[in-house]
Amino acid sequence: MHKLLILTALLLSCGVSQAGEVLIGDSEVVYQTIALESSNQPMEGQALVALTLINRARDRHTTPEIEALRPFQYSCWNEGGKWAKRWIRRFYTPEASQRARMALKRAITLSVRPEYQGIRHYHVIGVHPKWAKGAVPVFRVGSHLFYSNIK
Repeated sequence: MHKLLILTALLLSCGVSQAGEVLIGDSEVVYQTIALESSNQPMEGQALVALTLINRARDRHTTPEIEALRPFQYSCWNEGGKWAKRWIRRFYTPEASQRARMALKRAITLSVRPEYQGIRHYHVIGVHPKWAKGAVPVFRVGSHLFYSNIK
């Protein structure tokens, strides 16, 4: 319960505490990543995309913002964010932002449950990334497959 309380607090700065809990700030980059990667997915799918940010930040001792902008991790920021800038203007509506915020809150709740702690990767069905070869998805939500414990 202690971890849930820390994760639930939307702090002014982001990072990882000495105890290893992810401290999540109120970051537009995180909300934009969730929305641009999954706004066409059901809420549970958006929450799992948000969860990949949380889990990667926890495992790498960084922040969700750093993980969102890490090269070649979230396709919306590839090519220096050119794609994202264009799509943010067109599709990052107040409604999409609100849904991303709700998805992040849901992901925070899921992040303390053991069966969700290893989820760091996902892809669209029909895409076959090298890292997924031989891996078995743990969840299929909307048009995304989610994987646990891929490094």
